[in-house]
Amino acid sequence: MKLSILKFNNSEINQLSEKERIALFQFGHLHNELMWTQKHLLWVWNQPQNESDQALDGRIFAFISTIGRFAGLLRETYKAIDKIYFKTQLSKKYHAQLDSKAKDAIKELKKYHSKKNLIREIRNKLAFHSDFNLFGSYLSDISDDSVYQFYSGEHAGNNFFKFAHDANAACMLDLTGATDVDKAMTILRKEVVGVVADWTFEFLTSFLILILQNTSRIREDVDFEAPLDDKIVLPFFTEPPKETNLSL
Repeated sequence: MKLSILKFNNSEINQLSEKERIALFQFGHLHNELMWTQKHLLWVWNQPQNESDQALDGRIFAFISTIGRFAGLLRETYKAIDKIYFKTQLSKKYHAQLDSKAKDAIKELKKYHSKKNLIREIRNKLAFHSDFNLFGSYLSDISDDSVYQFYSGEHAGNNFFKFAHDANAACMLDLTGATDVDKAMTILRKEVVGVVADWTFEFLTSFLILILQNTSRIREDVDFEAPLDDKIVLPFFTEPPKETNLSL
């Protein structure tokens, strides 16, 4: 893998206004959070060989949980964009300088977040909050012959309340308005992981590059080994090491 490391002196950054410096650091942080969470989505989606039914249950939970967090982060990122970019008037200075893709992206983001949408619903009812009524609706539809499952491991890290995951997954899929699981998953992938994420990354990256373009920098190119994305699998169930000095 090749990486370019660009180094800036603080004296250069201090030439920016306070609003620009805050935007630089906060948007950079939100970009990192989104990118890291998006990587997790890919890694929990990767299926290992000879996966047991129980391991699959844990991995599906991880995917649903991560897509919820990703949706919540996308919503929080737009709220930061609205506060920092639009309400501080930075948009008046920088909008005309954005490339056409970034202009289209921020236009679509503003339109999407100005009305009721799936990402806001997931953020408010499942990802960052737990909606009492939403879970109540799910529980009212469970038949008497339904079986609840709870996995108990030899150590607490493998305890898994599958029945709660089933409820959460059903609630999230219900928020899509789809009539079956496949259609609901398609909506989640296209809307959350697809277009809204693409618009958000397009704007953040273009704006951050734009705000730094006139600063002096030192460039260093490095090479190192990195794993392939499609070879990384994040399981829910794991065996603890026999000996460890790690304390969390």
